[in-house]
Order: sequence, then structure tokens, then C-alpha cells
Amino acid sequence: MGSNALTRLLVGSAGGVVSEHAAELARGIAVRAGAKLEVLAVETAGLPALAAVGEHTQRNGSSPAATWVRGVPGVEIVHRAQALAVDLIVLGRRESATGGVLPLGRTADTVIRRHDGPCLLVPPSVQRLDRMLLALDGTQRGLGILEPAAVLAAVLGAECQSAHVSGSDSGSGLTTESGWTDPGAQRVRRALAEFPVLGGESALRLRAGAPVGELLATLEEFAANLLVLGVRRGGPPGEMGSGHVGRDLLRSAPVAILTVPI
Repeated sequence: MGSNALTRLLVGSAGGVVSEHAAELARGIAVRAGAKLEVLAVETAGLPALAAVGEHTQRNGSSPAATWVRGVPGVEIVHRAQALAVDLIVLGRRESATGGVLPLGRTADTVIRRHDGPCLLVPPSVQRLDRMLLALDGTQRGLGILEPAAVLAAVLGAECQSAHVSGSDSGSGLTTESGWTDPGAQRVRRALAEFPVLGGESALRLRAGAPVGELLATLEEFAANLLVLGVRRGGPPGEMGSGHVGRDLLRSAPVAILTVPI
């Protein structure tokens, strides 16, 4: 979304309820943005066992609007996204039968680590994307999530808040009502002032404590249905995100997640 526009979306489909729900939300985003949308289905049946693709998918006629390719889903989705120069990849996000969020599957893990653009992970329980929370770590690098988040927020008409968590659980980073002494918080304030669609600096929530727990609490308090999270590309499977914070939020946040490479 570096061009300040959302013009092309790609949905990775594995068939079934999870993928269909993600595709339906993606269609709504595409309509609102006036963007093109492609649904990509990846056939994996018959691939060598070493391909480690999880459940095998057989090509069929149940998705006539989908483009079919054959290979490892995460790899093929990223290749197609690069070929089409898409602004956003949309994937379904599985949940457990009791509503708890499961760890990322192989496809989402591969896409997040390989793709150089934003990826939206949508669980079936999320029906709307109209309350967005941005997780900001206070680093200059972390501020890279602001522009893609602003583009999507404008398309969705979402209400936005941002959260920055001080590592101190004693509250020593607090000064007075004016905010925090921590330079990361001041950096976030200045950057948010340039993005009124994200609520500006007045929508910033400053918290102290363990980052994952504080961010999950803020999600609940704000009743957010979309979390924006900076991630780092590459590395071994399962180790994306800003250290363990990003990894743990990807596994535990019970909402849709927009990942942005930083």
C-alpha cells in the first residue's frame, strides 16, 4: 500500500468455511476501495510428503471464480502476489472449536515471512472490520505500520486507537497527565499527528506492563476487531513479529490481524 491506495487484493483459498469467509470480507473491501480482487486456490494433492503442506487440496469445480495453481500454498500465494503487484493479501485464520485462536498454519506463516507487503488474517468469528487497534513499539521502524493502516482504515471507515506499552510494570515511565517520559512514546505521538484518519495523537493509549497482556487488554477494552502489527520477514517458521511480542500476538489475539513488514 505504499502508493496510498488499495487497488488490488489477493485472497488465498484452501476451500471450506474459513477461506470462504475471508474471501467474502475481501470482496467487501475491494468494492469499497474500487479495487480488483483475485481468489487463488492452490492444489496440493499428490505433492511429495516432504512438501509439508498440511491438508491436501484437490482441484475441483466448486470455486469457478478462483485461479488454480499447483504447489506449496504459502509459496504460490506470495509468487502470485508479486506477479500481480497486489496491495493486500487476505487469508483465513482458523480458530479452535471452543473459540480459542490456534497457532498460525503453515500457509499464513510462510506468507508473512516471505511477502513484502501487508497481509490480513481473518477468523470466521470476525464479521466486521470497523474498530482498529495499532500496536506501536515506539521504534522508528515500528512506525512503518502507520501508512498501510491509514490506507485500510480510510477504506473501511474504521474507528482507530493506537497503543504503546512501556516495559515498566511499575508505572515509572509515567510523568503526569501529559504522558510519558519514554522517548518511544513521544516518537509515536509525533508520527500519529500526521495521520488524522487513525485518530491522531489523541487516540493514543499509553500503558505499562507486559506488552502482550497489555495489548490484549486494550483490544478487549476498545472492542477492537482488527489489530495492526509490525512483523519482520524471514527467519525460521513461527518466529515472525517483533520478537516474542509479535509472535505471541499472532497466536493469541482473538481478532483479525493486519501484518505489516517493518
